[in-house]
Amino acid sequence: MVWRSLYRLALSLPVAGSIYLLSLPFSGMCAWTALLLAAASRLLRASTWPRRFMWLILSALAWGQLASAHLSHGLVVGTAALVTYGTARLITDVRSGATRAREAIALGSLVLLAFPLVNLAILLPRLAYLPHTTLGVGYVGLDALAKQFGTYMVDKVLTAGIAPTFPLKLAPTRGTYLGAVVLGLAIAALWHRRQRSLAIAFALFAAICYVLSLDAVAHALGPVAGKSTIGSFYTHFPNRLILGLYLALPILGALGLDAWREASSNRHRLMMLAPGIVVWGILPLAFRVPRANFVVPLIGAGAAAAVLAMVTRRPGLLPLIPLALAVELAVSGQGIERPTFHSALYVDPGPIARYLEHHRGDERYLSLAPRVWEPTGYHVLQQGTDWGLMATQRSMIFGLEEGQGYNPAQLPRYWTFTRAMDPKPMRYNAAGFIHADPLVLDLLQVAYLIQPHSDPPAVSGQVPVATEGTWVLYRLPQPSRRASVLTSWAIISSPSQALAAVSSPGFDPQRQVVLEADPHPGIAPQAASGGTATFRWKGEQSAQVVVDTLSPAVVLIRNAYAPGWRATVDGRPSHVLPADDLLQGVPVPAGHHVIHLSYVEPTIGYGLAGSAMTLVGLLVAAGLLQRRQRRDRSLRTPNGPGAAQSEE
Repeated sequence: MVWRSLYRLALSLPVAGSIYLLSLPFSGMCAWTALLLAAASRLLRASTWPRRFMWLILSALAWGQLASAHLSHGLVVGTAALVTYGTARLITDVRSGATRAREAIALGSLVLLAFPLVNLAILLPRLAYLPHTTLGVGYVGLDALAKQFGTYMVDKVLTAGIAPTFPLKLAPTRGTYLGAVVLGLAIAALWHRRQRSLAIAFALFAAICYVLSLDAVAHALGPVAGKSTIGSFYTHFPNRLILGLYLALPILGALGLDAWREASSNRHRLMMLAPGIVVWGILPLAFRVPRANFVVPLIGAGAAAAVLAMVTRRPGLLPLIPLALAVELAVSGQGIERPTFHSALYVDPGPIARYLEHHRGDERYLSLAPRVWEPTGYHVLQQGTDWGLMATQRSMIFGLEEGQGYNPAQLPRYWTFTRAMDPKPMRYNAAGFIHADPLVLDLLQVAYLIQPHSDPPAVSGQVPVATEGTWVLYRLPQPSRRASVLTSWAIISSPSQALAAVSSPGFDPQRQVVLEADPHPGIAPQAASGGTATFRWKGEQSAQVVVDTLSPAVVLIRNAYAPGWRATVDGRPSHVLPADDLLQGVPVPAGHHVIHLSYVEPTIGYGLAGSAMTLVGLLVAAGLLQRRQRRDRSLRTPNGPGAAQSEE
C-alpha cells in the first residue's frame, strides 16, 4: 500500500504543477497508465486462470481508455510502459520458477490478442476515420501542401526536441516537479535485490524515452522517420516522449524506497543516496538550471532526509514517507497559477452567444479579428475579455455552428480551402480567417460576423445585433441558404482542380456548381438555374431537404463533404458528390423531391459487435475455467465423488 501511494502521489506532482493539469489528453494519459499498470500487476500476480481472465478484461479496458485519452503519443508511451513492466515481471517469474515459460508465453499472447479485440469499439471507428483527415496526410504531407499555396509556416515538420539538461528541470519547482523522495531514491532502485530486473527495465525505458526526445536525435532520425505518416508524428513532437520519464521515475522511486528499507547498513544507504544527490541536487546548480522556487525543494529534501532517518530506526514509520510527499505536493501546488475565473462563467452564454442561440436558425458565424490573429488560430485567446469573439470553440457548448476552429483531425478539403482562400501564417491544426471573402461567406453559409468594435465593417451593409465587451456581432445582408438548386455544373477531375476552379476570379456559387463526377449522364447542364430547396436538421447526423426544380439539377448543400454521408431521393439511394471542392452535392431529376441525408459509419457497429463478442468470450472462458477448477478440487477432496467410488 505504501508503494502504491508513493507512486500515485509522485505521478500527480508533475501533473498538478504544470500545464498538464489543464491538458486533458496528457493528464488522462498519466491517470489511465497508472490504472493500467495496477491492473496488469494484478493480472501477473493472479494464481489461477479464471482470475487472470478477469484481470485481463480490466487491463484491456484500462488500455482502451488510455487510447481514448491520447491516441498518439500517450498511447505509445503508456503501452511501452506496460510492455516494459510485463516483460520484466514475466522474465523474473520464469527465472525464479514462479511461472512456467509456457504459461508466460500464453499470458503474453492473450494480452496481445485481447487488448485490441476488447477495444474494437474504440479503435475501429477511429482507425477508419483518421486516414480521411489531416492526420492521415501526415505533417510532412501537410507541409508540402502548405507550400503549394504560397503560405509560409511558423512551424517546421521537424520541431525542436529537448535539451540534454532538460531532466534536471524535474528537481526545481514550479513545474514538472517529482518530489525530493522520489528523485533521491530513483537511482537507488538499481540496488533492489528482488526487483532489480524491474528497476533495470524501467531505467532503460526512461533512458530510451529521454534519448528519443533529444533534439539532436530527432533531427538525425527526421529524414528517415518523416517519410512515413506515423514517423512524422514523432519528428513533429519528439519532446512528448519525455512523458516516459514522468511514468518511470515514480516507479523507480518506489523501488528505491523498498531498497532503502532492505539495506543492510547505513553506509549502504548513503551509497544508494549519493547518485541521486549528485544528479538532482548538484548538477542543476552546475548547469545553472533555473529554479522557480528554492524553498520547496530544500524543505522537501530536508523532510525526506528526516523521514528516511526515522524509518531506518523504526520501519513502522514507513507510511510517513507518502505523507511527507503529500505535504510537499500541497505546498508545491500553492505556487501554481490558477484560472482567474470560475468554469461556470465560461459555460454561461454571454450576449453574443445568447443572441445566436435564439436567432441563428441553421446559419453559421465567423470570427474576424486580424490584429489578434495568431498562427495557432484564435483559440489561444482564452481570457474572459476575449470570450465575446466566440473563437475558443465555445460553439460546441451552446450548440452553435461556426465556420472555423482548431482541429488536429480536419477534413483535408477544408484544410486546403482555408489556406487557399485566406493565405497567412497558420499552424497545421488551425483553420481560420482574417478576411471576409464573399466566396468564403457564401460556401460556408456565414450569416454573422464577430469583430472588434474598433474595426471597420468587413461587409457592406452588415448590421450590429449584439455587443459583448469590445466585440460586436453583425448580421450580414442576404446570406446564402444551407441548400441551393443549381442546373448548371462543371465537371473537374480532381480535388485540387476543383479548388482551383472555385477560387478562380469570376466563379459564382449561386449560378454554377463544380463537381468531380457527372451528376446526370447524358443530360447537358442548363445556363439558367431555378428551383427551391429547404434544409432542416433531423438530428446530430441526419437532415432533410425538400426540393422543387423544373429541370434536372444538383442540390448544393453547404455542409462539409465526407465519404460517410449517404443520401436518398424519394426513398431511393442517390449519390453524395463532392461539390465546390468541400461541400455536398446531390443530383435530383425535375419535379418535387425529398432528400434524406445521413452520416453512416459502419465500423462503429462492427467495433461494438467485436468488443461485445470478445468480452462475452473472455467471460465465458473464465466461467468455464472456474467451473473446471471447482470440479477438479471436488475430485481431490476426501469426501468427493472420487473418494466414494474408491470405497465401493
